[in-house]
Amino acid sequence: TVGNGTAVTNNNSLSFDGVDDYVNLNTTSGINQDFTWSTWVLLNTDMVGSQFLLDNRTSTSNGGCFIYITDEFEVSYGFSENGTNYWNTSSQIFLDSVNWNYISIVKENDKLKLFRNGLFENEITVPTNITYSLIHKIGARYNLVQYFNGNIDDFEIWNTALSLSEIQSYMSSSPTGNEAGLVGYWNFNEGSGSTVTDLSGNGNNGIINGAAWSTD
Repeated sequence: TVGNGTAVTNNNSLSFDGVDDYVNLNTTSGINQDFTWSTWVLLNTDMVGSQFLLDNRTSTSNGGCFIYITDEFEVSYGFSENGTNYWNTSSQIFLDSVNWNYISIVKENDKLKLFRNGLFENEITVPTNITYSLIHKIGARYNLVQYFNGNIDDFEIWNTALSLSEIQSYMSSSPTGNEAGLVGYWNFNEGSGSTVTDLSGNGNNGIINGAAWSTD
């Protein structure tokens, strides 16, 4: 059950130990200037330091967005233009430490917006002249120095800025895989093996590094 009482119906998720686990998508097939990331998150209560949930930077010199969670369960998210110019925020938005949380980041024009459990929380202003790639790491910082401690499920990437009603719709009912604008969708239901399959049909499969299959 998630924080707002909605039941998670998938059979499996991926469990990350906060030490060295991550999923590598290792792809540069693109998204537009506007995009949406959404995923379900279950935190481990023994988190230490900043735990990176998502990061699509590939080096210190390229632009991208990232989300991390502090050991107080606060969501922080932001943007790096070129490795030296940063826009990020400590959102003062805290996740449920017991139940599943649904997190969405929406890039729309010059705004980077945070949604939690289908509700708008806050936004920051970011540059608009950056070319983004698909997420490079799930569960880790791009340079593999900070990792996520908990479970992740139903991760979606869209090459469009979803509306509030669309976010709420996909929170309640997972994508089928053939929706317009869906660039990548991984439901982590394989239950075995080292590959997570992209159900969007775009072939953006991921490779699991250490993360374990979980029935939670």
